[in-house]
Amino acid sequence: MLDSYLMYALQKTNLALTNLNQWFYINQLVLNITKTNVIKFTLKTAAHVPLDIYYKDNVIDEVKTTQFIDMRINNYMNWKNHIGQILPKLSAACFSIRKLIHSLNPDVLHMVYFAYFHSIIQYGIIFWGNSTHAHQVFKLQKRVVRVMSSVGSRSSYISF
Repeated sequence: MLDSYLMYALQKTNLALTNLNQWFYINQLVLNITKTNVIKFTLKTAAHVPLDIYYKDNVIDEVKTTQFIDMRINNYMNWKNHIGQILPKLSAACFSIRKLIHSLNPDVLHMVYFAYFHSIIQYGIIFWGNSTHAHQVFKLQKRVVRVMSSVGSRSSYISF
């Protein structure tokens, strides 16, 4: 059963790659097969069955993590890698806002927040916002809003 499914999947994949290559050729584009990866989304408990996909005598590497439009995606779709990638950027933004709070008026500080911090959070949130690791991002967001509001770290009221 598994072998027939795997053969069917490989045939469909090769057909899709052929059609994609034709479309690229018609539109005067080139498919760079050396930069192309395949990622197979699985459950953590599932056994690993390798996918050997060949296209024009080149093997397409199977990877567990890849970057697609500046979002890190892994084969479990838990967004841990992506959140791990944006947390240092958000921490740097939080540090910058903390340093700027005494030299900028609140309106300019809000603009800095939305340009530097909020823009990082907003990108792709529709995908990763409901993951189990997202609480780290939102915890950091609460911290930066508290800093901007000049309230203590344990304050429950934030005016922004």
